Amino acid sequence: MIADDELLLREGVARLLEEAGIEVVARAADAPELLRKVRGHKPDVAIIDVRMPPDLTDDGLRAAVEIRREQPEVGVLMFSQHLVERYVNELVGDDARGVGYVLKHRIADLGYFIDAVDHVTAEAIVDGMRTRPAEPSFILLEALTGQARREPEGGAAFGQRAARWNASALAIWEDPAHDEAQIGWARRVAAGLAPASRSGAGYANYASPDETAERVRANYGPERFARLAAVKRRYDPENVFRHNENITP
Repeated sequence: MIADDELLLREGVARLLEEAGIEVVARAADAPELLRKVRGHKPDVAIIDVRMPPDLTDDGLRAAVEIRREQPEVGVLMFSQHLVERYVNELVGDDARGVGYVLKHRIADLGYFIDAVDHVTAEAIVDGMRTRPAEPSFILLEALTGQARREPEGGAAFGQRAARWNASALAIWEDPAHDEAQIGWARRVAAGLAPASRSGAGYANYASPDETAERVRANYGPERFARLAAVKRRYDPENVFRHNENITP
């Protein structure tokens, strides 16, 4: 099973495993769900992100330690953005059998909400897949249907409900030497999708760390952005929570 709060990474890893013939019995987005599903499914291996909700600190690690204590027959493979010796030591303890620790791949995501996949956009998608630097980089094409297109009473932050599709280039790699090629590919694909964009922005939850202020604003639209900025001024006037797609107070 796989436990990671980042949807794209969670689903991307699941896809790679399933294509390799490995059954993914469950997925989890937070530590309590992870523990519940490990107890219920008893998987051979649990792939776990160190940093997970609800606290977004070392919740995944603490859950992994509990899994090791309760079900030592379940293998544990930890994901982390950084190699932290304390995490390794705490998880392994006196017995390293059935335990692994790997660094996450680098990920760059650039995309747009679009109305239709016309022949120009389709050509951009096909060309992007043809020229991708290497697997597992790919282009994600998501249809917006059902409840996603309905505005809840009182409004919400998500402001792209009129779009029919969300198209994103996901560059995924591990070696820092490939940074330029992978990021360049994602940007070229995004440029090919840009003419079909509704607003010049993509999905906020998929935003890369280098997202521009213009695309942040476009993600929400003027009215929603102003409302979010007002909430920010009220609850976080010092901009403490800024390591994200930031809306300044």
